[in-house]
Amino acid sequence: MKTKAIAQQENGAGVGHKSSSIDELLSKGVSSERTNSHQPSAGGIQLGTLLSVDQLGRPLVAFGASSSTIAARTLVAVSKADYGRDVVLGFESGEESFPIILGLIQQPQAEMAVRGQCVTVETDDGRVIVQAKDELELRCGEAAILLQADGRIMLRGQYITSHAEAGQRIRGGSVQIN
Repeated sequence: MKTKAIAQQENGAGVGHKSSSIDELLSKGVSSERTNSHQPSAGGIQLGTLLSVDQLGRPLVAFGASSSTIAARTLVAVSKADYGRDVVLGFESGEESFPIILGLIQQPQAEMAVRGQCVTVETDDGRVIVQAKDELELRCGEAAILLQADGRIMLRGQYITSHAEAGQRIRGGSVQIN
């Protein structure tokens, strides 16, 4: 679920307030020094952390040595999945009390699941679609399901229970139909 980017500060400053604030931020430059305390240069850009979103939908960030929480405006959409991530902050008119999230620091892509790890996929609507160009095979021990692009489905296993609305071909060492 994406959180709507908010264009107003707590003090009521809205759209049109300092319309050139982005230009001002960009003209001041980026500090090339990174420190653990993320100290800002006056009116510069610094790193902070996205903590959560307040009741009005505004992102809450912490930055600087004090790490106090403050509501921010944002140029990018943020979601619950982004909580705890580093963000790039600029400041309206150079004031630390008016932070603006300029972007999220990108993390390296997580490695695919390693053998032996369990993979769980959850979606809001409870539906998962896995699509393959030519063939899709699912295996678990001696059991397998093979789906082919031409419409063929092959089931392999020790015991198979199957129900069909139309015709059904069954092959096996022993076939029991009930």
